[in-house]
Amino acid sequence: MAPTLLGAHFKVACPKCGLTFDRDVNLNEQRRGNRVFRVGGRDANGHEIRADLSDAQALPFDHQVHCPNCDYAITGDQLPEQLKPVTVKDSRSEGGGNEVSMYFPWAHNGDRILVLKYLYAVAEPNRWDVIVFKEPMSARDNYIKRLIGLPGETVQIIDGDIYVGAPSETGNHLAMPEQRFIARKPVHIQNALWQLVYDNDRYPVDEGKPRGKQDPWRNPWRATAGTWDVSGPIVSFDGNADLGRLEFLVDRHYTRHILGYNNDAPASQDTRSLCGDLRLTASWAPTDGSAASLAMVIGKPHNRFRVRVSDNQLKLEKFDPDAKTFTAVTPSLLKPSKVEKDRVYHLSMTNVDRTVQFFINGSLVLEYETRWSAAEAMADANIDRNVKADIRIEAVGACRLSHLKLERDLFYMQAADPQTRSGTAGETNPLLLNADEFFALGDNSARSHDGRTWSDVHVSLDDLGLRPGIVPRRFLLGKAFFVYWPAGNRPLPDSIGRTVPPLVNPPLVPDAGDMRFIK
Repeated sequence: MAPTLLGAHFKVACPKCGLTFDRDVNLNEQRRGNRVFRVGGRDANGHEIRADLSDAQALPFDHQVHCPNCDYAITGDQLPEQLKPVTVKDSRSEGGGNEVSMYFPWAHNGDRILVLKYLYAVAEPNRWDVIVFKEPMSARDNYIKRLIGLPGETVQIIDGDIYVGAPSETGNHLAMPEQRFIARKPVHIQNALWQLVYDNDRYPVDEGKPRGKQDPWRNPWRATAGTWDVSGPIVSFDGNADLGRLEFLVDRHYTRHILGYNNDAPASQDTRSLCGDLRLTASWAPTDGSAASLAMVIGKPHNRFRVRVSDNQLKLEKFDPDAKTFTAVTPSLLKPSKVEKDRVYHLSMTNVDRTVQFFINGSLVLEYETRWSAAEAMADANIDRNVKADIRIEAVGACRLSHLKLERDLFYMQAADPQTRSGTAGETNPLLLNADEFFALGDNSARSHDGRTWSDVHVSLDDLGLRPGIVPRRFLLGKAFFVYWPAGNRPLPDSIGRTVPPLVNPPLVPDAGDMRFIK
């Protein structure tokens, strides 16, 4: 469920841009019974290391973890704890193999949560609830996932989004593609699901300098019209040209739906797909009051919009991929505001789930929603699936931009072969839910074992009539609503904690600042 909820993990801080993020670890690889740990990391050449350690508290640190902001390859000696390497023997070859240096940070425990256990006995579950339930494969473990499909609905995943057909009034059968529409997340839930693409406040200190085997880092924001200074966290336009344009170059890892928490992702075509649901934020300070304006552009060709803000004017335009021009459209909400020289305006544009919203200083001033069906989405996805989104800023008049940040929406992956897209609720295999049946997915779609991949039901449950991929009402245990103990930390750093017994340094210090309601 990362990044909404975290399992066992350790902290990583990028030494180049300063971003601190969490890295997943697999506690199931530990064999605590005989206190032997099998190394699962890789050496500098990318080869798997196989060795045994007599330390049940240690976890292997892969040779490199890539920063999700600047893509810097962080090595074990650059972890926050500055761990010293441990020498192990690679046991792949006879005679014990070669000695290899590895780094072994201790894991922080996962989040502990409070659950409203009897809520669903008196109230119906809502889409997007984070639910706790008995897993439907053997009914032995409790799972926590996000509720996606409700009884009677037809559910389908298309190009990262959820499409839902309402229950039929004439019988229990699949809704036609023209009757399945995109499921939009409420604002408070959507705000909790944005995932970082690039934050210009986290500007790397090594711009243009060699990074070993990596290419030197360059700011992905590039000036394509006018004279801009993009060499730091504050970007400025001199205003001498009629129009200044900044474009975000979608290359390397940017806008692909992978997480720093995972570090790597399954090797499939779907993993390489490019996200088109984005949020762009910036603080705009016009330094020339005459005819100052700023426009933001977000989206793939068939879902690309431009919002332009100027003094007492606010304009929305949609891109026509055939004519290759923007044409004005009328939003359902429009509230222009005054623009003054040397005043800072905090702007935010979102283009997600076929809805465009624009905020000025935290207030929603523009909204445009498209009624979008699965039939339209399938046709559109076949064209735009691996096409880069257009992300740019256009300025008239001298100005400064700060707090420039780009984020992407959660992207639900197909579970099966990306060529056939035939997994449960996939593009070619929509799921029809019967009465008292629910469909749940994990937020960490690349790693989640959820309704897409539950392929069987244990033979001992045959008499319950359960179907693979669904959660029956009787298995619902409650709604997760609060993280009361976020990822307990050990009070002593690893460098000291390793010298004392584990019981002397237990993970009993919660990150109190991360206590939160679950959205």
